[in-house]
Amino acid sequence: MHKHINTLPLVGHSRWKQIEPFVGMCRESWRQRCLAGLAPPPIQLSARCTVWMNSEVHLYLSDPVQYGKARAALRDAPKLRLHGTFHSPLIR
Repeated sequence: MHKHINTLPLVGHSRWKQIEPFVGMCRESWRQRCLAGLAPPPIQLSARCTVWMNSEVHLYLSDPVQYGKARAALRDAPKLRLHGTFHSPLIR
């Protein structure tokens, strides 16, 4: 298993023990924030392995108060219809 390091990688995925030093709350509080959409959603790889996208964790850490609002704005943004398919305006 990875030992704790002083930085969180910008890309990839991390497990709870890797992000715990950076989020500043207990695992249950983090889980509740994730469920409420106020923190990055977890990705469950198996019954016993859950990870978070490092890029999403960095977005959260840059402004925890606005993170949920920004995610909601992206979710509620109108979709563009191009050639019969729907695309988010922020995804290329």
